[in-house]
Amino acid sequence: MPRRHMSGVREPFRTKSGGREYWRVDITIGRLPDGKPKVKTIKAKTKTECLKRMRELESQIARYGHALDVKTTLGEQAERWLAVKRNDVKFSTYRTYDDMVHLHLAEWLHAPLAEFTYAKLQGILNGMRAHGRAGVETGPAGTVAREQLRTTLRQIFAMAVNEERLERNPAIGLKINVGEQVATRELANRREAFTVQEMEAMLRAAASWGVRDGARMWFRLLTGMRQGEIIGAVEKDLRLFDAKTMLPVTVKKPMQVTFTDEQGVERTGTVMMDATETREAKVRVGEYRVNWQLKNVPREHGCPTTPGGRPTCGYMHGGRCPQARWRVPEGTELIPVHGGLCLVTPKSHRGDSVPIIPMLANVLDTYLLEMSDVPNPHGLLFRHDDGSPISKREDTADFDQLMRESGIDPETHTGHETRNSVVTLLASQGVDMQLIQEIVRHSDVKMTEHYRKAGNAERLRAMEKLETGLQVKGIDWKP
Repeated sequence: MPRRHMSGVREPFRTKSGGREYWRVDITIGRLPDGKPKVKTIKAKTKTECLKRMRELESQIARYGHALDVKTTLGEQAERWLAVKRNDVKFSTYRTYDDMVHLHLAEWLHAPLAEFTYAKLQGILNGMRAHGRAGVETGPAGTVAREQLRTTLRQIFAMAVNEERLERNPAIGLKINVGEQVATRELANRREAFTVQEMEAMLRAAASWGVRDGARMWFRLLTGMRQGEIIGAVEKDLRLFDAKTMLPVTVKKPMQVTFTDEQGVERTGTVMMDATETREAKVRVGEYRVNWQLKNVPREHGCPTTPGGRPTCGYMHGGRCPQARWRVPEGTELIPVHGGLCLVTPKSHRGDSVPIIPMLANVLDTYLLEMSDVPNPHGLLFRHDDGSPISKREDTADFDQLMRESGIDPETHTGHETRNSVVTLLASQGVDMQLIQEIVRHSDVKMTEHYRKAGNAERLRAMEKLETGLQVKGIDWKP
């Protein structure tokens, strides 16, 4: 039973142990399963320090109903957090989190959570170093890596607060500070969207490939979709149809003009001149529903483990386990396609509609006819002649080749920049930024302020402006 003063107030008392004198106070912090009091002992060299720590503990109990945890280390909390994330995020994201914890925070994993202050965490973030493939330091970390570490810290400490191990989150408000060296390096490596002229050159080059390979490149250039969504496009999710629209046409019209002849006499006559009229026309258009993306998904052990943590199946590699399971977040739909390649639900909301403009719809009509006799066991839109999927590596190599044939250095661009190029081109044609956001399905908060929902017809009209901005009429496709 904790010792109390005669007045009934709990106070520290002086005691001695092993020849060492100190002040001690025992605080009841709860009840054990058997109903007996759970007591925490506070020891200090002076009565003042002992009283201070006692009052802090009593304040915690009054506020939270129990004492905060001062023993749990950052490493212990991080492992609990990673265990949750393991089933909550895709494998590549989990691997990034794991690197942040075990590589960039390794030096501090032994320290108790209670020791971390805002200043200490800001210092860790400021001192972050980049590492090469072999784990060797290569200099100061860049902005993206620092943002990933900040997110990791914020979520780990938020979990500790939710579990009532800490009173507040010291990672809130951390700032990304990069030095001149990093800023210069990132400026030099910054990649810009393709220009309109570069987009036109790539469309022309792709047409020379023939429709089997070129259609996939046009699909990338003219939809702004992500690579995994393109190579994982499912044929039944593509709908091509005829639609009526108003198109400008040039016609000859008689125009009355006044002129002066050679004798200086003013005369009136009629001449045929070009005029632009808007007429209703039938055009081939379409839409694609983004329901799947193709990803290389790892597999892990599904068998029980021994007390030492070894899998009972006898295999070290999880993919060989007879009970192997796919490593995907809970709730993710998955269809195995070929080896580790699987169709999984996309990054953005399933069922998003991407408009297909007339110039692309016509190419896709030709492509579907050309591919009608090609096996398609997985229902893929783009595939090899044996029906197998096109891998990310193959698609990247094809796009690099397309850039080289178009006079573009692949070292200065990536295929993902076609998404930014679609944004740039649509914006240059006066399309509303909120509508662009919906077409390319960005999640940037800055682009979704005052967000509004647009109908399919409105999205298609916007995408038709992309065709207007490209001078690619009359391209002859190689048979």
